[in-house]
Amino acid sequence: MNYIESLNFINSFAMFGTKSSMKQFMELLYALKNPHQQLKFIHIAGTNGKGSTSTMISNILINAGIKTGLYISPYVIEFRERIQIDGKMISESGLCDCIKQVKECIQNLKYNAYSYFEIVTAVALLWYHKQQCDVVVLEVGLGGRLDATNVIECPLVQVITSIGLDHTHILGDDILQIATEKAGIIKGATTVIYPIQEAGVLELISSICHKKNSKIVIPDLQALNILDTSFRAKEFIYKTLRFNKSLLGQFQIYNAICAIEVALNLKEYFNITDEDIISGINNTFFPARLEVVNEAPLIILDGAHNPSGIKALNKAISNFKQLIIIIGVLEDKDYISMLKYIVPRGTCIIAVTPNHKQAMPAHKLKQLINHNNVTAYNNPKDAIEYALTIAKKNDTIIICGSLYLVSEMRKFFSSPL
Repeated sequence: MNYIESLNFINSFAMFGTKSSMKQFMELLYALKNPHQQLKFIHIAGTNGKGSTSTMISNILINAGIKTGLYISPYVIEFRERIQIDGKMISESGLCDCIKQVKECIQNLKYNAYSYFEIVTAVALLWYHKQQCDVVVLEVGLGGRLDATNVIECPLVQVITSIGLDHTHILGDDILQIATEKAGIIKGATTVIYPIQEAGVLELISSICHKKNSKIVIPDLQALNILDTSFRAKEFIYKTLRFNKSLLGQFQIYNAICAIEVALNLKEYFNITDEDIISGINNTFFPARLEVVNEAPLIILDGAHNPSGIKALNKAISNFKQLIIIIGVLEDKDYISMLKYIVPRGTCIIAVTPNHKQAMPAHKLKQLINHNNVTAYNNPKDAIEYALTIAKKNDTIIICGSLYLVSEMRKFFSSPL
């Protein structure tokens, strides 16, 4: 198979599996000689912040000279972003070889109801094993308890980032149900990093850790000094270490201190210095997360696609006055709550249709937006061109609501800043 044929094979599967498919997935891994059993892992679940936190952890480990796999989703620019080693995407030839091997195993097993995510996870685990990674930073796809990544048995550290309402039709419609699903990754006698959030969720996570004899580590907010409270929010001190991060926004500071705690706990297994940690945090870049792609007018791309993500975005841009908001959503999201948080901030709202089969049509989204200055475009390029014609030099254009929309919009800016 060539590269396009390989991607077509992966894309022929439904996105996520079911409880019943986990047994079949483990049989697939067995046919591949259980590559996951030869690897060490840091396992990361959560609603928001997984990608940024995972990438920071990966960069810290790379700085320490540790051969590090990184498994994240979804991708922003191209598929191979999902599977990385030492900051480099899997090669096209490597991807094709692994997919070919996985496909042959599927044909021999005569079971064809795997999910897209299970196939990609199998390919990734196979690649990390082939390349003899020292450790893999493994991001959960959906939930945790029934996720394909939860086949791993004894991770070095587990992380549960911020928890909010998303994928409620699968994970449950209240925060404790969702937290229970995500806490399903917690294994016995391990370390769990958890940033303190709602009291009820903390009690739930703590209780599960206690039952499984796992240590829970909560980042110490008393040891955090945020030096820069602007939109960019780059400088902070944590436990005497001073940082000047590349990722913008105060919420990324909280992701960063989770990554720092992971690194501190990994010192039991690896030689990680303070310099490794500082450089890893400072030099992490993650596309479509409060990403500035133009300065005048200021244009910001943010992949926030659920209420808690939109709330964090809203807080980050709280000091901006003249906002042109380009928004597109998928129909399986809580778009009503998202609109409630972001629409009142805009002087102009532009509804747009993301490039996805579950996208809400722009004209339908427009009808849901309670604003006296709202327009709609099916074509994202038309939307950004209209925004640029009406924007003044000191205005800010925010593009948000869907990672699929932001990914497409990002193509129009050749060199993000």
